[in-house]
Amino acid sequence: MWPPLRIGQPDAQTASTGTSSMGGIMWVTQGSRMRFGRIAVLLAALLLVACASPEQRRAADLEALRARAQAFWAARMAGDVIKAYEYEKVKATGKASLSAYARKGGLVYKKAEVRRVEPKSDTVAIVKVYIEYLLPGMGQHLIKGEIDDRWEKLDGQWYHAPCSLLDRKRCTP
Repeated sequence: MWPPLRIGQPDAQTASTGTSSMGGIMWVTQGSRMRFGRIAVLLAALLLVACASPEQRRAADLEALRARAQAFWAARMAGDVIKAYEYEKVKATGKASLSAYARKGGLVYKKAEVRRVEPKSDTVAIVKVYIEYLLPGMGQHLIKGEIDDRWEKLDGQWYHAPCSLLDRKRCTP
């Protein structure tokens, strides 16, 4: 059985041991209450995650993917190559440097809207994105349409993983 707790400040005699010579009383100080509060919040969060059903965990995972896809496309529309590169599988795997990624250049995105996420497996999903873009050197003709944007999960994190014409076999779900 635990000794009774007293909230407040212990006297000098009990400050070092945490218990008094009178009845085994344990003192709870302000600092220990704060530590206990942090630990309690952490344990509660872990308990909620552990108790979540597989469907809830999958829904949360797909929502995380949606958020990453939106952030990726926002960076592309802003022309922020460095930020967009952070979401790319080639960055996560080290298969392309930032300078090689930036040289790809290409389209000027005017609009990108994540419409839905379609999981293909636990580690592959297709994000349906409506885009509007301009081709450099082709005037101001706006091209519009919905694309299938491929994402892969590596080490618990979703990354943009588009397929090139050379690796279509690998990309077939």
